[in-house]
Amino acid sequence: MRYSNFYNDLPEPWNRIATAYAEMNSQYAEIVGDAPFWHCEMTNTALLASAMWKLGFVAICEQQVTKLHYTGLRGRPYGYPNARLDLYFATEERGEWVEAKIVRVSPAGEPTKPMMGRVEATLLEAEAALRQITLSATKVEETASALVIGSVTLGPDLYGGAGKKKARKSALEALSVDLRNLCQHRLNTTSVLFADTEDDAVDADDGWRAAGVFLILSGERS
Repeated sequence: MRYSNFYNDLPEPWNRIATAYAEMNSQYAEIVGDAPFWHCEMTNTALLASAMWKLGFVAICEQQVTKLHYTGLRGRPYGYPNARLDLYFATEERGEWVEAKIVRVSPAGEPTKPMMGRVEATLLEAEAALRQITLSATKVEETASALVIGSVTLGPDLYGGAGKKKARKSALEALSVDLRNLCQHRLNTTSVLFADTEDDAVDADDGWRAAGVFLILSGERS
């Protein structure tokens, strides 16, 4: 099994991180018969951290940081220490703070508009978390980003018959267009999609299959 690159618009070094992350998902699926990206947020950030180490970076999940709490009231937002950052990594050039959120989508299995509405709502949630860490990251001259991890499932009607592979590819291509359109209408937002169109995609639940994963990255790049 291999989660192949449909497209990768992410900036450096995230494009390489995403590729290593997809390869590690493929390796795990081939041995265990399960898709890591189908699991929780922490599973995915841990695998991303592993991909970062594999590329020669350093990374840690659930790092303690100071975050700012925005109440919407007058006055400055207050900070609270010992908050947890989802993911931190550093290259030789810079460090990056990452707040991640996860969403599940089923192209061809649910209407496109509400599906993409959930994706955008998850991105907004991640960007709200990003605002809490941006000042702290800036003070130490590091970058902060919001990350959406999207697990993609396809229904049983798209497997096990003539022309089904073409239908799966068509559903995934439509999703890639929707993701790119979402990013193009937002500042400093890019994405990547990896997916498997073959018959051996990992079973998710009730005949649905974990067919792929996308990442949406938002935040100003230094």
